[in-house]
Amino acid sequence: MRLHIYSFTTSILTTALSDNYNRKMKKSEHRHRNGKRITFDPGRKGILLSRWRKEKLPPYDVLRSMGIRNTDVVADIGCGPGFFTIPASEFVDTGPVYAMDLSEEMLKALHDKNPSDKIITVITGHYDLKIPAKTVTFSILSSVIHEIEDTEKFIREIHRITADGGRLAVIEWHKAELDLGPSIDHKFSPDEVISLFKKYFSHIKTISFNEYYYGCLLMKL
Repeated sequence: MRLHIYSFTTSILTTALSDNYNRKMKKSEHRHRNGKRITFDPGRKGILLSRWRKEKLPPYDVLRSMGIRNTDVVADIGCGPGFFTIPASEFVDTGPVYAMDLSEEMLKALHDKNPSDKIITVITGHYDLKIPAKTVTFSILSSVIHEIEDTEKFIREIHRITADGGRLAVIEWHKAELDLGPSIDHKFSPDEVISLFKKYFSHIKTISFNEYYYGCLLMKL
């Protein structure tokens, strides 16, 4: 794994396991306070790799269904401790796979797993992904868009780093009243995701993985 900091412009889980995940997610719930969005606490990064999440959102199956290719250059935007990053590195021949996060703590957790040399970590800004324009052919945006205050600015930056014809997999919680995840007013339906991105990305397909998660595959305009 290369450490680069850029400076240029489905089994049934036990009730106990599900309840444990539920309690932890509630402690990490996203909400607005004084007009500002509170994002996921990196100190609770372990739940992002939980058995429950792997059961409900199996990363290899999700990436395969979203059409990752062995020739892709990948960006995992808001990668956390590498839930999708490491599987993505196993799909691609040479990559690289850019593991992008605001949090050094998250990237350190990924680094501690001693993953593939195909992975390059990038500490990003809120609206600055730090890599050159038209670099990536496939991006992953999992459980991130609902945390963003200025979605237009953020999507424009994803568009900038995406190669012509590049694809974007947006993976989110279903907009429903669930005991897990962000509150319903911070969730986006598939139609809302498509509408948010339509100025910069066209819609290819939407897949519902289960009652909790869905994915929208988009292509750069």
